[in-house]
Amino acid sequence: MSVVVLGLAAFPPNRVWRNVELLVRSTRRNSPATGIALLTTRLAAHDRRMFARHGVHAFEIIEDVPRYDPNTAEGREAFHRWTLEMFGRRQRMYLEAIERLPHSHILLSDTRDVLVTGDLERQATTETLVLSQEDASRPLAEEYWNRKWIVDGYGQGELERIGRQPILCAGAVFGPREAIAAYVREMSVEVDRVGIEMTRKIGDQPLHNHLAYSGRIPAYGTSRA
Repeated sequence: MSVVVLGLAAFPPNRVWRNVELLVRSTRRNSPATGIALLTTRLAAHDRRMFARHGVHAFEIIEDVPRYDPNTAEGREAFHRWTLEMFGRRQRMYLEAIERLPHSHILLSDTRDVLVTGDLERQATTETLVLSQEDASRPLAEEYWNRKWIVDGYGQGELERIGRQPILCAGAVFGPREAIAAYVREMSVEVDRVGIEMTRKIGDQPLHNHLAYSGRIPAYGTSRA
C-alpha cells in the first residue's frame, strides 16, 4: 500500500514553488513516505531545483499561463477565469497522471491552501472514497458562493434538492486508485456536459456536489471537518 498526493499547480513560472511549498513541506514532515506529483506548466529553474530537493514529481502538461496584468481588475478577473477553467480541465490531466503513477491510494488535493497534518499512509486501508466537508456547520444553501454556484450551474430546483446537504470540497478527495479514477472520469464527463464557459464561471465544486448527491460517483464517506 502506498499513497501519492496529486494536485494541480497552475501558477506562472517562478511562482510555482512559493504556492505549493506549504503542502510539500507539511507532507514531507508528517507523511514522509507519501509521494507528491503535481500538474504544472513548464517549470522555471528555481522551481525545478526545489521540486528535486523535496522529491516532487512534476507532470509539466499545462500550457503556458496566459498573459494578464495583475495590477488591474480586468487582469485579475482574466486569471481567475483561467484558473477556474483549469479546475475543470484538471480532471482529464489527473487521468493521464494516474495511469503513470504506481500508488495504491491517491489524494487529489488543492495545492495552495492545503496542509498535511498526519501520516496518509495509515489511511491506505480505506476501500471507498473519502470526501472532505468544507464547513460542517453550514449546508450548501446557507453559504453564499456554494449557493450561487449551484443555482448558476444547475438551477433553483437543484438547490432545493441538495441545498440542505453538507458542503463537499472539490479540493480534497482521497481513496483507492480505481475509485479515484472512476470519480475523475465522471467529473470529466460532467465538465464536458456543462461546457467550458460555465466551468469558467463556477469552477468544479458545484459539479462535485451535484454528482455526489446524485449517486453518480463511487461509494464514499465524508471527513469529520
